[in-house]
Amino acid sequence: MSAQNSILLILCCCLSLTALGQKTSPKSKTQIRPRGLFLKDSLSLGERVVYTLSVRHRADVQVLFPDSTFDYKGLELLGKRYYPTVTQENISLDSAVYEFTVFEIMPYYTLKMPVYVLNEGDSILINASTDSIYFKPVVPEGIADLDFKADTRDTSLPSYFNYPYWVLGIFLFFVGVLAVWGLLGNQLRRVYILFQFRARHQIFLNEFARLGTRIKNRENISDIERIISIWKKHLEFLVEKPFSSYTSKEISLAIPDQDLSRSLKNIDKALYGQEFSEDLSSSLEILRRIATKQFEKRQVTLKEG
Repeated sequence: MSAQNSILLILCCCLSLTALGQKTSPKSKTQIRPRGLFLKDSLSLGERVVYTLSVRHRADVQVLFPDSTFDYKGLELLGKRYYPTVTQENISLDSAVYEFTVFEIMPYYTLKMPVYVLNEGDSILINASTDSIYFKPVVPEGIADLDFKADTRDTSLPSYFNYPYWVLGIFLFFVGVLAVWGLLGNQLRRVYILFQFRARHQIFLNEFARLGTRIKNRENISDIERIISIWKKHLEFLVEKPFSSYTSKEISLAIPDQDLSRSLKNIDKALYGQEFSEDLSSSLEILRRIATKQFEKRQVTLKEG
């Protein structure tokens, strides 16, 4: 276990013992008040920051935490870790640790994450307390007030071009480019679009294969969520439908395929029931095959267009 993981584990254990050790009235025990906070008050571009989310509730109540599909308001989710439920005197504490980074410059980032309380087949959303983290610029303040140092030493100047010939050369070059574009513009544009289209599909295949290998070796829920997310986004790009917001049932209706429907059910069992079967790898392979099939259909359309 890495030093960072050890620190996070000790932190969550401390939070758990502190929260469970607090004396509360019978009425307050029935209330569910999630608590979320950043462990730092500022971060820089690309820097990792840890956010903790915890909630106390009755032992007979089941709660769920947000996953990778939640909108984190400008924060990029790098990973998350759930900790086992701790129960004392019929009061349970659930907690999770999320890792974020940022690639967009904003003055500050505000996050109010919810928990979902399951109640007779339905769920109730309860928001945690709002917490903010400030962006720390890399360039120090006051740099505009620095004095410039003058350099008055003589410098020899290079010889200049013959400007009339230089301008004429540029003019003829652009005339040639426009002539080629007029003759081959549509064909060149189609070639460029196909090149970008194939490159994007290849990037998807590489990332899908990498995550598939990781899932086969260690069967991690976060990796399964990630591979389903990139598959939906790529399918959305290929078919031009909002697959990122579709459920497994809606995807099966949009793309009628018995193997696809069966594979999505196997993956849902692994995601929500942690039932890892030997068919998980073959189910992921079927998802890759479906994406490749949609890619080939779209590629034909682009070639003909």
